[in-house]
Amino acid sequence: MSLEERLSRCVSFEDFVAASGYPYQGNAGDSRYVWNDGDDGKEKWWSVGSRFYRFLGDRNTISAIEAECKKKGVRMGGKYHWVFAVCYIFEKNGGKYDDTTKAELKWLMGPAWPLLERALDGALK
Repeated sequence: MSLEERLSRCVSFEDFVAASGYPYQGNAGDSRYVWNDGDDGKEKWWSVGSRFYRFLGDRNTISAIEAECKKKGVRMGGKYHWVFAVCYIFEKNGGKYDDTTKAELKWLMGPAWPLLERALDGALK
């Protein structure tokens, strides 16, 4: 079964987390996601959210991403609730921005994926 087929069986983000078997805190204490800088290579989720905001640059884009993530049940609270889900996917995949990570982000974001993909491509080169 291909990755896309497995992902299509996950209706919600909760289903996705359960299927992945990777532990998830989903709260403000969750310091997941490996970024390009920082002394220990990690950033707090709100710092990552601020970076995404700068890269995405426009409230309409962020609102579109939030709306798509909400459809998948990403409701951890806070201004950047969708960042938790994005960080989880990166952490689960060892911080790599590879085909698996992209496929999972595309599943999560739906039609909003191209908006985030442009920002990630620019940030992670």
